[in-house]
Amino acid sequence: QVKIELPGIKQTALRYGLLLADDHPLLLDGLRSVLVELPEVDILPPVSNGHQLLDFLHQHSVDMILLD
Repeated sequence: QVKIELPGIKQTALRYGLLLADDHPLLLDGLRSVLVELPEVDILPPVSNGHQLLDFLHQHSVDMILLD
């Protein structure tokens, strides 16, 4: 098992939930194709705008957000 530590993120398990937020589907697809290779990261369903991001955060627990 590999344990990674990220500053400012409280780790509850050996995996992290990552939310991608961007309005360009091609960029989201490219990021997902690279990040899916990281075994400690669970890629959550992406959002395409700020309203969707806030709605998602009110309903789900997220460890990291990558946004533009």
